[in-house]
Amino acid sequence: MRQIDKSREINRRRLLEVFKSEEPIWKDEDHPELKDGAAEWVRKMRSESEARFERIQQLRDRENP
Repeated sequence: MRQIDKSREINRRRLLEVFKSEEPIWKDEDHPELKDGAAEWVRKMRSESEARFERIQQLRDRENP
């Protein structure tokens, strides 16, 4: 068996063990940024991205009138 195949099989088996576990994989306390919901988090990320883009654009406009 090739090394890549062995690694895939090991990963597959580990993943199967995780799925069999009763313990939740996702814990809310590990993701406080999502306390207001995923949609709100996405809105915030997009807003921050748009604001950053506008700042960069303004700087470029000043450099190249």
